[in-house]
Amino acid sequence: MPSQKYIDKIADPTPELRVALDDLAAQWSPSPLPSTIAAACLADTLVSNISRIPVNAVKVIFGLCEEALQQGSADDKADIATGFLEALQNADSSGHFDFTTIVAFLGSASKEHCRGMDRFYGVTTSGL
Repeated sequence: MPSQKYIDKIADPTPELRVALDDLAAQWSPSPLPSTIAAACLADTLVSNISRIPVNAVKVIFGLCEEALQQGSADDKADIATGFLEALQNADSSGHFDFTTIVAFLGSASKEHCRGMDRFYGVTTSGL
């Protein structure tokens, strides 16, 4: 798997996320798993398992998102913004996820990115 510092860290707090990421990497092997696809996989897995993920793990996950957006490389920022956060917004827009369940855990950079995407697409994500 390529260097995916923040993606790997986000997968670590819960077995559901770790298994999903590892399984996807195995499916792509021997080719490297594209990082935005890895991030979207984590978002999809979070959506499917949000009711089973402990609150402290959710805090860690979104703390890492904020850290990536503020301190990560350009690739880290793109992975988290477009691969992870926007996938969660899309799940909300399609009725598969209630974004309000995570808004309290989002930092200022994460919220600003999501609001920017709302403005770009002319939509309103729940809770923003």
